Amino acid sequence: MKIHTAQMTVSTEREEWYTPAGYIAAVRETLGSIDLDPCSCALANETVQASHYITRDEDALSMSWPAVNTLYCNPPYSAGVIGRFIERILEHHASGGFISGIVLINNVSDTRYWQKLARASSLYCMTDHRISFVNMQGQQIRQNTRGQTLFLLEHSTAQHSTAQHSTAQHSTA
Repeated sequence: MKIHTAQMTVSTEREEWYTPAGYIAAVRETLGSIDLDPCSCALANETVQASHYITRDEDALSMSWPAVNTLYCNPPYSAGVIGRFIERILEHHASGGFISGIVLINNVSDTRYWQKLARASSLYCMTDHRISFVNMQGQQIRQNTRGQTLFLLEHSTAQHSTAQHSTAQHSTA
């Protein structure tokens, strides 16, 4: 996607909020590794360290994703886009495209996509704070207006029929 106007640049910068290293460390501790991040870029992948990542220019919604063991995704939160990414993640998971994955989105439990993730997840964790994401310049963004939920999707015989939930405590890590 080429950016031609200042307005589009601002919009792109608002969508380019990367997950802080402490949360990625927790994801790695849970999954063991991150094989695929379908919503990333070279800068974000310096922290995520996914074996394979898909960039905005590659348009993850219009391409096939590789089958992997693990997936991590912090999708764009734009209206109309996030729901499509959640559908795609859930389809990829249901078809065996990954064994375990974590998806990070806003606490918007009244939305259809949040509800779908909750139903499909073996557990989810709602933060008790607002994550200070990292912008394109590597600076923490303190403009976040919502808490977040991390959903664990996994294929397992031990998978629970209903999502379990917890609250993540803020750490200084």
